[in-house]
Amino acid sequence: MNDQTTRMSPIDFATLGAQTLAYIREMSADETNEIATQTGLPIKGVKLYGLYSADGRRMAVTDSIETARASALDHDLVTVSVH
Repeated sequence: MNDQTTRMSPIDFATLGAQTLAYIREMSADETNEIATQTGLPIKGVKLYGLYSADGRRMAVTDSIETARASALDHDLVTVSVH
């Protein structure tokens, strides 16, 4: 049995899946209020969902989890569950 392992650099590990994996999560009230302030849109108190790349970059914001899933599919991203 071969006991060799491949080592990844910290940068390679941090970017693992960044181009193909995404996750969706409900945004906090603070995040929603920040977006409302930045955009001037009347969304304070609205439940928003963010679509995030595997490395944590927010790629999209929507008021529907179904729309977030569709956006991921449109961009050939696989959504994963993060706990």
